[in-house]
Amino acid sequence: MGIFIGALAVVLNFLFVFLLLSSERRSVAKGTIPPRGEILYLQDLNFFKWGDRWFLSIMDFAIAFVLVERWPLPIWVVTVCFLVGIAWTALWHRIYLGPRQIPNSLYPYIGAVSLVGRIHLAYFAAQYILGFMGIAMVVLMIMGERQWSPAVFVAFVAGFGYFATLISDFVAKRYRL
Repeated sequence: MGIFIGALAVVLNFLFVFLLLSSERRSVAKGTIPPRGEILYLQDLNFFKWGDRWFLSIMDFAIAFVLVERWPLPIWVVTVCFLVGIAWTALWHRIYLGPRQIPNSLYPYIGAVSLVGRIHLAYFAAQYILGFMGIAMVVLMIMGERQWSPAVFVAFVAGFGYFATLISDFVAKRYRL
């Protein structure tokens, strides 16, 4: 069952990536976001090209696999993970709306979010909620309340890869805080 749910998580991730890219193309065609070159597009960002598409797919598989195989998480933990994921999304949304943000297809103008950005907010929240639940499961494993799974190490490696792509975009000055 864990492999099936892990594969489903990968399929959902790829569907979201496809939705984001197709929404970006439609927004360009409608003229609701500036052309590439004036702003950064998702394909210009390492965190999306490599991070979201590949590393998050691997991480989503591993986390979903571990959650299914080691379930249940206490309901209060799931609730806290959900609330922290929503708060984390709101914090970054606020940062991206600010004047220091480099215009991109998600936030093409200071203080404005595009359709692509709104879709990405839902995706961002879902990814972080899943990630926080994975971290909660690791904490339970460390505490000895759940058996260790080798898939945890796959998730850690994929998470490291994802954050490396994100940091590379900051270093390349595609993002600022």
